Amino acid sequence: MKNLLRLLPVLLLCASGVGERVRAQERTLSAPDARSHADASILALINAIEQTVRAGDTVAYLALHSETASRERALAFAASELVPGATRGVVRERDREALPGTLPGDGYRLIVDVFAEFGGRARAATWRLDIKRIADEGWWELVDRNERRFVFVLHGRSGSHRYALITTATDALLHLVRD
Repeated sequence: MKNLLRLLPVLLLCASGVGERVRAQERTLSAPDARSHADASILALINAIEQTVRAGDTVAYLALHSETASRERALAFAASELVPGATRGVVRERDREALPGTLPGDGYRLIVDVFAEFGGRARAATWRLDIKRIADEGWWELVDRNERRFVFVLHGRSGSHRYALITTATDALLHLVRD
């Protein structure tokens, strides 16, 4: 009975908010959210997912996937989870751990809480997202070559790097050339 009396004020405080209108809070970006490049990239992905939740936009959701992702699974997921007509949508990261089978910093398993409001109704869900950094995209340029050596530059989004591929009688050596 004593414990019930202690809990009664807490229950009353909780119950007093029941009649009030409760709304989802949209995220605002702040400097501490972008502590590292990985955090900034993940935050950008979560913001993009949040926009697809708000819009119920399956096409935009599919555009967030790499070409190697299963399109059928992504379509099935979007059909069950992205509901058109949301007046608000919020996606919050709850947990993050390294994705098994990836190099440190190249893959994460995220647990996110998803909330979508539809006027007087709402929908809440928890999603597991396995995300993996993909290789850089770009082009290569042949700089010099002879019978034992090819010198080329790989140009990508993260910069350009010069390499020399040197062949021997039995092996080959790839050397990063420092300018």
